[in-house]
Amino acid sequence: MNHPEGLAICRDRILITHQSCILNYQVNGKFTSRIGKPGKGELEFYDPLGLTFDESNGEVYICDSHNNRIQILSKELTYKTQFGQDDLRFPLDVKLTKEFIYILDLSNPCLHLYNYNLILHKSVVPRGAGLKLNTPRFFYIDNSSNILITNHSDISFGSISIFNSQFDLIQKMSIDYPTVQMSKPGFSGKPESAIKRADEFIEVEKYDDAIEVLFDVLRNKRNRNKVNEQV
Repeated sequence: MNHPEGLAICRDRILITHQSCILNYQVNGKFTSRIGKPGKGELEFYDPLGLTFDESNGEVYICDSHNNRIQILSKELTYKTQFGQDDLRFPLDVKLTKEFIYILDLSNPCLHLYNYNLILHKSVVPRGAGLKLNTPRFFYIDNSSNILITNHSDISFGSISIFNSQFDLIQKMSIDYPTVQMSKPGFSGKPESAIKRADEFIEVEKYDDAIEVLFDVLRNKRNRNKVNEQV
């Protein structure tokens, strides 16, 4: 697999965006199917990136980035519908809450909020002193409705900005990737345990600790080999 982009896990399925298709794996790492092909039609993609599951019904939301749209697939991974062509300019990542579909857009970096009738509710540019989202890539919404956005200024340096539910900046953390990679691992458990532990830190707003746990488990050679064997 060359250049996997987005990854989503739900129930017994792992989906990975890859070039102009979606790769479907079982949770044990066994490849199941390839969905889609290059193009602009239904179940066709041009550089798909972020994706997520709707855990209530198994539907999949996929950022079809160069086609400036979100495609929705059924739990059987068949085409259902699409939206966003009039508003999106290179969508990067998508997340779901009970009220809205959040989409991170690269052009004039902002978050678009759609309701579940697929109608744009509003577009928001996160704000904060000295904040500049040059090249956002991923984002995460925690259980307190705080929003974490990664910002990659170049290949060796980036940051994570944390906003409250009103999109005001709470905290900004710089990340020097080479320094992180050379650090001594502090968490050697299973990846699923690391994710659970990181969620616990996020719940008490210890974001630095949450990020460190995730970086540690990725740096651990045993876990890297395990991921490579499965994927």
